[in-house]
Amino acid sequence: LAQERARYLARRGTLRRLMGHVAASRQDFAAARVALTASELSDLDLDFALAKVADEASYTLLSDGDFEEAIVANTTALATFRLYQAKRDVEAGFRIARSSLRLAVAYAFRGFALPYRRPLPAFRPAGDGPDLRHAIGAMDSLIAGLERSDSRMVASASAVDGLLGEARVLASLVAPDADHALRHADAALDAAHYHYHRARAQAARAGVLLRLDRPADSLATIAAGEDELRSSRNPVWLPQDLRWQPDNGDLSLVAQFAVLRAGAHLRLGEQTEAAEAVWLALDDTRLAPFHEPALRAFGEAAESLGRDGVWKRHRHLRTLLGVNGTGPSTPARLPDALVAAWRSRSAAV
Repeated sequence: LAQERARYLARRGTLRRLMGHVAASRQDFAAARVALTASELSDLDLDFALAKVADEASYTLLSDGDFEEAIVANTTALATFRLYQAKRDVEAGFRIARSSLRLAVAYAFRGFALPYRRPLPAFRPAGDGPDLRHAIGAMDSLIAGLERSDSRMVASASAVDGLLGEARVLASLVAPDADHALRHADAALDAAHYHYHRARAQAARAGVLLRLDRPADSLATIAAGEDELRSSRNPVWLPQDLRWQPDNGDLSLVAQFAVLRAGAHLRLGEQTEAAEAVWLALDDTRLAPFHEPALRAFGEAAESLGRDGVWKRHRHLRTLLGVNGTGPSTPARLPDALVAAWRSRSAAV
């Protein structure tokens, strides 16, 4: 019973992270650990159960930028999975592979000095240091292993396919070479069977297309991804009488598409359209947990591309930010100035 409760709490923690509620996600994972500690599991089984929770919780740690804590959690979990496999003579290859991917993600985002939390920047942050090189090497190796037809991993085909798709998407975000990244994103899209997985792959592909200076293609990809995401919220197997009230789905991916759309318009020099994309995201109360990251990502893109003029004249965006004239006037960098204006306006409401 304790294990079932812990499993439920961990899944809810993951869902809350995707909905942008990172503090609540942390609480769920902490409660899962408490539930397991109070159980009557043997030492080895308890260590294994706690490792599963810690492994899944690592993405929540990365959402807060706790890179070292996430790396320790994944490293410890990997050692526990291998020990359990040896002691109990069971196959833990899938858990080891998934934890290895999460460890690579921790290294990648420590290399970027960026929390792993959507919405991510529209353009890949600069960097190719040792953490990033280690991460992409580990991801490429994992992908190659999962692609082998002679893989003896004990897991359902859908689980392996899902892990492979996730690895390809993440590799496309991390790889410094844009052509290499596009191959990963294309492979993830080609192999995706479900609307949500296709939406996730389209988001990755749209970001790579921006890096390749193909903003028009990126906009088309964003539109296709948003269609897939809407379809994932109202699947064909859902009874007709329930389709009128679909689930919100992964709102972090909704925010990611908004950031990518704004970045593509900025790349095209369409600053009014870029401001419109940000305004629509900020005006959507469902996306409240993602408002500041989206605004910061927009500021990063506008600053890096030297777009500091027309978008500031967007009336609705100025109203939401509570600024007059052409925008915030401050010695701070644009991303920080925009977030400061947003917080000041929100505090005054």
